[in-house]
Order: sequence, then C-alpha cells, then structure tokens
Amino acid sequence: NMQQSFANITQRLMLLSNLSKYIFPLKANLRLNYSGTALNYFQVQNNQINHPSSLTHSTTLIMTVKPKSYFNSEFSINYVVASTKNKSNNSAIGRPINILTTTFISTYNFTNSTFMQIEGNYVSQKSNKVNNIFLLDMRLNHTIAKSKTDIGIKVVNIFNQTRFLINSIEGLQVSTNDYWVRPFTFL
Repeated sequence: NMQQSFANITQRLMLLSNLSKYIFPLKANLRLNYSGTALNYFQVQNNQINHPSSLTHSTTLIMTVKPKSYFNSEFSINYVVASTKNKSNNSAIGRPINILTTTFISTYNFTNSTFMQIEGNYVSQKSNKVNNIFLLDMRLNHTIAKSKTDIGIKVVNIFNQTRFLINSIEGLQVSTNDYWVRPFTFL
C-alpha cells in the first residue's frame, strides 16, 4: 500500500452576464446572456494523480417580438463550447464539443380562447462528427369557456424522422443521450 498526498481542492470560477434592451419601434425585447465556467480539480486514475481542467462557454441571444396584441414571436440562438484537458501532462481529454441550438416560436391568437403556435428547432452538434437536426411542430388549441377545458391538435415533427446523440462534458464526466425522433405524429 502507498499513500499519496495532494491538495484535495476543487476550484470553480463562473462568470455570468445578462444584457437586455427593449426596442420600442419594433415592440421587441433583445437579451444577450453569457456564462463561462472554469473548473479545476484533482482525480486519482490508474494509481496516478491527474489534474483535469475544463472550460465551458455558453452564449445566448433571444429576441421576443409582440407587434400586435394577437401575434408574438420568439427567436433564440444558443452556442456552447466545452473542452477538457489534463494539466498534469498538458494533453486534451477528448475533443471539444460545440453545440448550436436555434429555436423559433410564433403564436397567433385568433380569439381570446383559440390560438395556433408553430415551433421550429435546429440543433447542430460537432464533436467526433457533425449532427444537424431540424424539427418543426404545430399546435392548435381552443379553451372552452367557463369549463377550464382545453381541446387541442398537435402535429409533432412534421418533416423528418431521425436518431441523434447529444453529448455533454464537464471535467472527466461525459454524458451521452440517445434520442429517437419519431416521424410525423398527429395528436
């Protein structure tokens, strides 16, 4: 048996920012968010002390527009970059992960109790390979007066059927989710 001593310390530095501006002529709100995280820690692996370090950046731009009382839209773009390296031997662990997510939601209110909503999502992930996914959903909803009951029709994934993986990494912890997006579904 052997005892190894090292500084049992974990350091996490985070920077969060949020800027928001309302643009009166467009009746729109524009928001910009940024978060950055640097994580340093020690880990024993294969009887060796490693010093991993990860760096994650996330930037989001959101624009919400409501030009009329019966119509509103929201458009958002989110970009995430995550990478990890071993400071002990100055080598990268895996490849950096880049994820771009774009979402567009538009709602049209026919009356106070009936609305139609369209939502489009585009996800692009680059790690070992590039995955591009486009999804489009549509929903029509009606609330029956004085009954607290909604009747709705929803069309999910109008255009495609696909299977994709989403990877996330923080330090040496990697999680992978396997999704199977069903073809056109009518609910």
